[in-house]
Amino acid sequence: LSTIMDALHRIVDEEVAHVQKGDFWFRYACDQNGIDPNCYFEIIEIYYPSTFKKPRNINVKGRQASGFTCKELQQIAHKPVCDS
Repeated sequence: LSTIMDALHRIVDEEVAHVQKGDFWFRYACDQNGIDPNCYFEIIEIYYPSTFKKPRNINVKGRQASGFTCKELQQIAHKPVCDS
C-alpha cells in the first residue's frame, strides 16, 4: 500500500510542476499578444461549453501550489472551495 501511496504522491508532485510550467507559458503568450490571461475560462467556455457547469471536487491544495487563484478554483469547482 505504501508503494501505491508513494507513486500517487509522486504523480501529484509532477502534475503540480507540469501545471506551473503550462501556466507560465500561457501567461507569457498572453503578455506577448496583449491579452488578459483571465480569458482562460472564456476560451474554455467557447470550445468546451460544459466543462465548468457542475460542482466538482478538486485538489485545492495541489492547484494552489500550481498557482491557481481562489477565484479560478471556484470557477473550476463551481462551488466555494477557499476563502478569498
